[in-house]
Amino acid sequence: MKQLYQGKVSIEISTVVEQCDNPIEERNNAHQAFDFELMKELETLVQSKGYHVSYTGVDLNYVKPATENMIEVIDDAVKESRSDEFILRGKSTSCRVYF
Repeated sequence: MKQLYQGKVSIEISTVVEQCDNPIEERNNAHQAFDFELMKELETLVQSKGYHVSYTGVDLNYVKPATENMIEVIDDAVKESRSDEFILRGKSTSCRVYF
């Protein structure tokens, strides 16, 4: 008999955005990179490993003003990950040649 397991994947994320007079606009700016395409890519990656995904979403909330150290840590992580993103995308690309 097969057993069903259900849970969540947790990834704690942070970003920095410019302060806006409108808090809704500022919050939207924080979520800007999480577009439909990225959410679909994450969902597809998880499903390809044998898991069903019923929902993919992001909810970022204001914590406090960003310090210079926080900004530097996030900027460094983003820069380092840019090359890794290319490698990951390259690994996921497959090419089939038929004769």
